[in-house]
Amino acid sequence: MIEGYISTPIGDIKKIKTYLSKKDILQDIHTRIKIKRDDFRIETGVYAIGDPDKTSPVLITANYKLTFDKLRKELQNLNLWILVIDTKGINVWCAAGKGTFGTEEIINKVVQTKLVEIVAHKNLMLPQLGAPGVSAHTIKKYTGFKVIYGPVRAEDIPEFLATGYKATEEMRKVEFNLYDRLVLTPLELIISLRYFIMIPILLFILNLISGQDLGIEKVLNLTILESIPYLGAFIIGTLVVPLLLPIIPFRSFSLKGVVIGIIWSMVTAYIRNMLMLDFQWIILIANGLILTSIITVLSLNFTGSSTYTSFSGVMKETVWTYPFVILASLIGVMSMIVGKIGDRLL
Repeated sequence: MIEGYISTPIGDIKKIKTYLSKKDILQDIHTRIKIKRDDFRIETGVYAIGDPDKTSPVLITANYKLTFDKLRKELQNLNLWILVIDTKGINVWCAAGKGTFGTEEIINKVVQTKLVEIVAHKNLMLPQLGAPGVSAHTIKKYTGFKVIYGPVRAEDIPEFLATGYKATEEMRKVEFNLYDRLVLTPLELIISLRYFIMIPILLFILNLISGQDLGIEKVLNLTILESIPYLGAFIIGTLVVPLLLPIIPFRSFSLKGVVIGIIWSMVTAYIRNMLMLDFQWIILIANGLILTSIITVLSLNFTGSSTYTSFSGVMKETVWTYPFVILASLIGVMSMIVGKIGDRLL
């Protein structure tokens, strides 16, 4: 990634390549499927593209390497500076929605890197998708730098710079089509499945001590059957909800999750009846509450990745959603325990 150094008044700064190596491409694929995802970030600070000088533009981006790679490969034959801020290894769009691509961090990095000694102008070019987390006038007040929002897509940056920071209508258009949503789902699914394992373990224990005198083999088979709807809930929450986002009723992500959760709970109840599994109402209610809670939480996780909300919207929705989800989950778990081993508690 580094191809040399450039001398500046504050010392040598790393020069970055504008093409991706095979290793870079492989790392990008790995991060899509959660291989070393948590370590896939770069050091914050100032980097050079080409041979920039005091008059060269300054671009600001996240320290998520996948974002950094997508940016640098579009900057061939350009001379500019890149200021990487700490977004906790999250991409610009999600970081802005969740508050880590924000005003305070930009101000801190501008001051810490002594950017004023590197360039003679007072312009900072920020990605348009980072705007929800940024207060331009506050940055101007504390750093003296004016915020200019660049185009949505990195490939439009060369033209944007060549025309003197003038953006066409197309450059400002944010698309969030089926492909854009689909790209985000594999990582979310893999991350969420880490928590799925707790469900079959709990069901296995409950089935084992339920007093039905089932053998281990039958307990395992029953546990697998009862775990399938929960696996489906994780897949639905991370895959189906994002793909069907525009057509699910309500603007609120959590309410979208509730709608799909209720539908999936009804489907699960119908399937349980067909398979002649335990049809106690308390078990059905427990399943419905837990399944809906899972899908709702996973749907809410998608807020920072979409065009449907802002940082304030995310915070507001999260604050009122989680108490209900926690309560519903607790009632669901307690109902499941009572339904499974209630007779043994009496």
